[in-house]
Amino acid sequence: MQNVRERSISIGVLLLLLFLIALNSSITVFSVDQFGIFWAPFALFILSLIVPCWLLYISKLNVQISEDEVGMNFRKRYFFVGAGLALMLLLVPDIYRAFESNSLPTKNSDVLQQMNHLFDRFVAGEQPYTNVTSILWKPFPVYMPLHWIPLGIGKLLHIDVRWGGYIIFVLIYIYAIWSISKKAKLGVGEFLLLIIVPFAYFNFTLSYCVDNIHTVFEIIILGYYLLLALGLYLQKHKIIILALICIMLSRYTVVFFLPLLMYVLYVRFGLKTLKKYVLWGGSAFVLLYVIPFLVREPSILQDGLAYHNKFAVSEYQRLLDGKLPSILNDGSSFMLIARKWWQIDDPLAGINVIRLFQLIMSAILTVFLIIFYHINRSKINVFDFLLASMGMYLIFFYCTAPFAYGYYWMGFHSYLWIVSLRILQVYKQRYLYQIN
Repeated sequence: MQNVRERSISIGVLLLLLFLIALNSSITVFSVDQFGIFWAPFALFILSLIVPCWLLYISKLNVQISEDEVGMNFRKRYFFVGAGLALMLLLVPDIYRAFESNSLPTKNSDVLQQMNHLFDRFVAGEQPYTNVTSILWKPFPVYMPLHWIPLGIGKLLHIDVRWGGYIIFVLIYIYAIWSISKKAKLGVGEFLLLIIVPFAYFNFTLSYCVDNIHTVFEIIILGYYLLLALGLYLQKHKIIILALICIMLSRYTVVFFLPLLMYVLYVRFGLKTLKKYVLWGGSAFVLLYVIPFLVREPSILQDGLAYHNKFAVSEYQRLLDGKLPSILNDGSSFMLIARKWWQIDDPLAGINVIRLFQLIMSAILTVFLIIFYHINRSKINVFDFLLASMGMYLIFFYCTAPFAYGYYWMGFHSYLWIVSLRILQVYKQRYLYQIN
């Protein structure tokens, strides 16, 4: 009777997680169709929070990954790794067709053109951060080095540069499977979450939002967020530090997460651990961005922010003119709602208010999480807490940004795979084996 109950709980948790993953994947694509352009961001915001909040709640159970725990044997481990790799290779023809259907330079996005400009000038020994004169509106590129340098993989192999992002993602993904299977015994449920779900997600993306594959270089960001979630799951500081370096030098969406992370590291692990994060992270930022680029031309950061601000203002102006903005029609940001509620007619003032709103919301989230941590400090699993918090910051950042593209959420989806895996394992370890 006990085994039947345990199995029922396990299956129920797994089915709910699979449903929530599917819901999160579809809501970023179909939210406007279902809820309308003004209410879609609310639906996206609320539904996306369910899984991170679930992990936050059960982090109080303090289920630890034992350092002495033995994972699967080599045969089963290689089966998991082989299955994951095989499915990623199975996607190659479809991704190839996606690239062929929108050859470079892409017609409906300037992302890859800007990155190519950055890489080519860098290789030529020139300052890469200059206006892209080959594009009509001469954008000033704001992409960070670890976002565009991987284009070199494709250039080195003489293939489409977009393959570089997929190659890095697959390497991180396979490493994740190997590391997790080495740490814990995985069953059918874990196989679905770790092997089948990522394959299904890419098939969904290729079917309904293929622009996320061929017009931008977002797959590499997918890998970086997967690496950070993996580091928190494995409780490995070195992996967390490496992932933070990759993310902060490619896209700064975890910037509001850093104060909470640094605070918890100091309280839980002490100054020595915190110094490692600051030293390695700071050194990477200096060596990979400040010295090669910022020192040569200190104005590039200001120029990039100015162009970014100009673009946001132009989007707000379209709202004032009664038009739908060119990038906010997918329900990924509260900007449309903010304009309707606040009725600010000065575009620059409107954007500044929205940015202030983003800062305030992130500060409120930080205060809430610090209070939650201290209330449950004696019994909380700090890594589960940080893993849950990471996802919540991503959601708050995207939804409260002045503008957000739908493809930004790809990184959040790779994060969901690890979080869902951890939730299932917590229920198995604590509820099924200890409580009963």
